[in-house]
Amino acid sequence: MDETLNQSTITLQKDDKLEKISFIILGVLIFLLPFFFIPAASFPLLLSKNTLLSTGIVIALALYIISLIKAGEVRVPKNLFLLSAVLLPAVFFVSSVFNGMHAFQFLGFGFEVGTVASLFFAFILLFLVSEIFQSKERIFYGYLAFFASFAVVSLFHIIKFLSGSDFLGFGVLTSSAANAVGNWNDLGIFLAVSAILSLVTLEMLELKKVFRLLAYGIFILSIILLAVVNFITVWITLALFALIFFIYVISFDTFSVSRKYAGNSSENLHAPSRPLTRKLSYNALALLIISFIFIISGSTLGAKISGALNITSVEVRPAWVTTGHILKEVVKSSPFFGTGPNAFSNAWLKYKPLEINESIFWNTEFASGVGLIPSFFVTTGILGVLAWLFFFVILIWMGMRALFHPIDDSFSRYLLTSSFLASVFLWVMSVVYVPSVTIFALAFIFTGFFAASLYREKILGSATYTLTHHPKISFISVLLLVMLLLGNLVLGYAVLKRAVSLAYFQKAVLNYRNNQNLDNAERKILQAIELSGADLYYRGLSEIDMLRIEALLNNTEIEPEAGRVEFQRLIASGIEDARQAIKENPKNYQNWLTLARVYASLVPPPFSVPGAYDNAKSAYEEALKTNPSSPVIYVLIARLEANSGNIAGAREAVQNAIRVKSNYPDAHFFLAQIEVTEGNLAEAIPALETTIILSPENSGLLFQLGILKYSNADYAGAAGALADAVRVTPDYANAKYFLGLSLYALGEKEAAIALFEDLKSTNPDNSEVDLILRNIRAGRDPFTGATPPINIRPERRANPPIEEN
Repeated sequence: MDETLNQSTITLQKDDKLEKISFIILGVLIFLLPFFFIPAASFPLLLSKNTLLSTGIVIALALYIISLIKAGEVRVPKNLFLLSAVLLPAVFFVSSVFNGMHAFQFLGFGFEVGTVASLFFAFILLFLVSEIFQSKERIFYGYLAFFASFAVVSLFHIIKFLSGSDFLGFGVLTSSAANAVGNWNDLGIFLAVSAILSLVTLEMLELKKVFRLLAYGIFILSIILLAVVNFITVWITLALFALIFFIYVISFDTFSVSRKYAGNSSENLHAPSRPLTRKLSYNALALLIISFIFIISGSTLGAKISGALNITSVEVRPAWVTTGHILKEVVKSSPFFGTGPNAFSNAWLKYKPLEINESIFWNTEFASGVGLIPSFFVTTGILGVLAWLFFFVILIWMGMRALFHPIDDSFSRYLLTSSFLASVFLWVMSVVYVPSVTIFALAFIFTGFFAASLYREKILGSATYTLTHHPKISFISVLLLVMLLLGNLVLGYAVLKRAVSLAYFQKAVLNYRNNQNLDNAERKILQAIELSGADLYYRGLSEIDMLRIEALLNNTEIEPEAGRVEFQRLIASGIEDARQAIKENPKNYQNWLTLARVYASLVPPPFSVPGAYDNAKSAYEEALKTNPSSPVIYVLIARLEANSGNIAGAREAVQNAIRVKSNYPDAHFFLAQIEVTEGNLAEAIPALETTIILSPENSGLLFQLGILKYSNADYAGAAGALADAVRVTPDYANAKYFLGLSLYALGEKEAAIALFEDLKSTNPDNSEVDLILRNIRAGRDPFTGATPPINIRPERRANPPIEEN
């Protein structure tokens, strides 16, 4: 009876036009997603894909729900597989509830991977694919959509490789490693999926010659392009899958095509008494060998290929050990619910190992750990760990059942095997890497294909309920479906508004960068806020207020009374905007810093506004709670204390900055200024020299000693200390700057010119370096013709002359 109902439901759905439209939408989505982007700088690549994906899912789900209401029947899956999948968005939602339910956790800036909305849409995608693609033909059409997308992506990048990075960039894909799939390694994962699918197709289907040649073409082209990408993690994973499939074909050759009996006569094909010869997958063996070659010598081969094509791609992620450390600390503080969805960076800033501050990544706010799924462990806690483990265990369990399930239809077995291998490969990559939305969506799509195949083969169970037989049940069920439909449309509308608002903000940033027009930038940000507020937008408004205050203070033509009124208005606006940013996301330390900076600007004379110091100090302390190892915050506190006349407090704060980052240039520069201001050069220099004996390779201490000696007019001593700082840290820009000035003071003009020329090459937009170079070359004092703030002696300024990269 159940089978009859199931079959009638499937037939009915196939005949339903709305359900067919949903199928077409999902097929188009599979085809477009890997290469879709909007050619506008204000609409980043991932935002384009997120918008396409969410819009497609919302429309497909709406049509599917309407088709269910029209049909009067609902098929309800009854299996652990779907339960394990639905637990994922449920856990993200619960984690968000227990972490404040902020919009950033639900929607992010534009539906990025890791938000509650992204997991909800991902589950809906899996569910729709598993329900709508329950026929061999439809799954095959889904595969064709993927292979067609592969063809477009491959053609696009072959042309781009041959024609240069600017060709077909559309103002968005302008770098040599820029691609339409996502980042450079995302392209490698996408190519590996096509390699796996084409391999299984070649081994498990009897194809006509033209289609077999086409499959071989996809297989070979995938490997060639994989060699160009040369992502070592993909090669290792691909080698493992090739080995597993090679063994699978040998061990279970009755599941494969092209089985040959001993002998070559046509009669032997019908002679079961003759023994079967084992089938060897030479394609899988070839893929295994090629993968192994790139594993053991990929760096050499990859460098040659990348060099020939002028491709440069650098990507940095926290290591497994560091990610594990972050997870351990999060479990201690919030064991069950983690930091909240989309908030890995909060955990990173709060719990990162202190030794990270001594590396070049000290100020990098990593949004994820070593892998996407381990990052989800951090953001959703133990509940998230258990939910993902449950999902993976059920997936593997169902895969093992499917692979060894007796199925006579070779095409059905092909669909089961290929969808299972592709989905598991994508999930493995999500564990060991941080893929973008394209790969994440494909993982759910191929898992949906696998689930659809399981339903078709009756490996997964379900029950069909007729809604029209009982009026009360019909009313309640239709009401629930309508509510689900409305909720789906509301969420889709919210995500779309969020995406458009981010595009407006991007326009504001680009417009200000290009023409310095604050009014236009503010107008665009207000348009973004009108659609969907976010802390980033309010911070932007507050920064605009501070820039206007700076311009107002430099305006000598404005009437004093009008200037005072405008100043008060801008200060009030800056404070209000910063507070609104905090309201949107109180766990983002940058929001607290924005508020602190507004108040801190009112502390020094001629303002000295009562209460400004206390408010600024309180905001800085809140920022430290979420980013306790930031030397930047400690230096800002030190400047606040110095401006309020508390030199002892300033010294303590700057020493804390050096404690968390021993080579932080701004901290050593500020501490040197304190010593100069206090007149402690006679005591400070010998004490610092003694410290350097104990730590001779600390470039920060060497820089500080050089500044002190430069301030004391000991140019020879300054040059020696600063030269050592540059030796330890060759790209230490401020050390080179003061070394150049010291050498000039010693009469070594050519050496000074060489140093400033080097600085110019690494800081081409620094007008001060240009001025100094022109003056030295012309035989003038380095600061001849300088205007504020350059005319202030560099060792006495609030900040180092050059911003370190």
